[in-house]
Amino acid sequence: MGDGGKIAAGWARLAVAAALGTVVATGCGSDQRPSGDTLGYRAGGGLFDAEQFLAAESWLDTDIRYTVQFAGRQSQRDMNGSVFGLVADEDATLDDLADDVTLSLTVPLAFGQARAKTIEGREEIAANLLAVAEGEFDEAYERVAARLVDAGHGDAVLRLGHEFNGTWAPWSSRTNESAFIAAWRRVHDVMTSVSPDFRFDWTALRPAWQEWGVQAYPGDDYVDVIGLDVYWRVSPNQDPWDPSVWDRRYLRVMRDHQAFAVSRGKQVSYPEWGLTGADVPQYIEAMHEWLSELPASGPGSLMYHAYFDDNREFDFEQYPRARETYLELFGG
Repeated sequence: MGDGGKIAAGWARLAVAAALGTVVATGCGSDQRPSGDTLGYRAGGGLFDAEQFLAAESWLDTDIRYTVQFAGRQSQRDMNGSVFGLVADEDATLDDLADDVTLSLTVPLAFGQARAKTIEGREEIAANLLAVAEGEFDEAYERVAARLVDAGHGDAVLRLGHEFNGTWAPWSSRTNESAFIAAWRRVHDVMTSVSPDFRFDWTALRPAWQEWGVQAYPGDDYVDVIGLDVYWRVSPNQDPWDPSVWDRRYLRVMRDHQAFAVSRGKQVSYPEWGLTGADVPQYIEAMHEWLSELPASGPGSLMYHAYFDDNREFDFEQYPRARETYLELFGG
C-alpha cells in the first residue's frame, strides 16, 4: 500500500478551507478575516459564468482568488468535453481571468455509475480504478492537462477523485485503498508530465474522514494540499444550530484532519463548505473563527477555501441571515 499504508499504520479567484487542529495557531486572531489570498467561492452551478463570478466579487467588495469547477465524470468523453467547454471553447470566459484567478478543478479518478454501498459496487469500483492505474485512460488525462495549460491554467489545483472516502463516487476508496492509490499516482504522473506546476488536492468528505480517510493517502510526493469538504446539514426535526454537534461532529474531525496535514508537512483546504437545509448564521461564524485561527504559513496553514453558493439546496438566497453574516465576515 506504499506510503498510504505506512501512514495508516502510524496514523483546493474560488474555494474555502482549513483547520486548527492540535497545532498552536499563529497569525490572524479569530476577530480578523482569513488572508484574502485564500478566498474562493463557488457561484452558481454548471460551467464557469464570468458574470456570476464578477457579481460575487462586487457583492463581497473584494477579490476572489479561487474558483472551484467540475469536470464531467460519466466517461472520458464527458470529462474532456466539459473541460473543453470550461477553458477551451471560443465562448469560454474562465481563460480571461487566468492571470487573476486560480482554478481548482475537480477531476474524476474513474468513470461510470458504480457505488460502494454493495459488494458488487465495490468490485466494479476496484476494476474502474485498476483500469486507470494500468494506463487505459492516460490519453484522456493528457488532453485535459494540455487544455488547461493552453488556457493559462498550468498551475491549477486538481481535486483528483474528490470525496473518495464516501460511497457515492465510482472511485470510492472504501475497501479499495490500494487501487485508489495506484490510480491516483498514475494520473498524477500523467498530468504532471504535461505541467509540473499542477498542484494536487487530496479532498476527503468530513463525515467519513476518521473511518476511511488516512488509509487512502497517496503519499507525500503525490499530494500538495490536504482538503476537506464540510457542509452543515439540517434534518427536518433537528435543531438548526447545536453547538455540541459542531464541537463533536465538525470541530473534532477538522482538528484531526488538520493534525494529519501537519504530520505530512502539507497545507489544508476547504474546497467546498456551505449550508443545506436551514438558515444558520452560527455556522458561518464558526467556520470563520476556525479559518481565522489557522497558522499563517507552513504545515497546517490554509491554501484556500470556497463557500459553495451553488444554485441548488446550497443557494445563499435561501439563507438571508447566513448570507449577511458571510458578507460581514468575509467581505472587503
